[in-house]
Amino acid sequence: MSTAKRRNVPDSVLEQAANASPQAIEALWELWKGVHTSKLGRKYKMDARREQDIAIALVTHGLETCARAIIGAYFSPWHMGDNPAGKLYSSIQLILRYGETWRVDKFAKLYIANSDDSKALREKHGALVDMILFPTATVVEEVVEEK
Repeated sequence: MSTAKRRNVPDSVLEQAANASPQAIEALWELWKGVHTSKLGRKYKMDARREQDIAIALVTHGLETCARAIIGAYFSPWHMGDNPAGKLYSSIQLILRYGETWRVDKFAKLYIANSDDSKALREKHGALVDMILFPTATVVEEVVEEK
């Protein structure tokens, strides 16, 4: 992963982000694509900038909070197009933007506030969301199934 200097991101965060789990980065990317790209109507590819943005968010917020923020952003009418411009503001870079902890926290709280609808999204995206939000439960289920 790129360790290119980013404005307002301390070197120590960039260094930690360079060592972020590729599996966690991919899981958050796939979750975002599953939840948000159907409304966007386009296909998106992972690039170095997006990968670094996700890795930085993993370092600063953790996997569970990032996953909740990605799902929670779906429940923000403004970000999903109910705004004067009618524009979607749901890019993964916007949702997980470094230095805007309030935004990540706001979206994560929307996940909790819309728990019934969040449950429906979890069911739609199945194992991926469970793996991110409930890693211990997934491991326990796999161990039980093996016995």
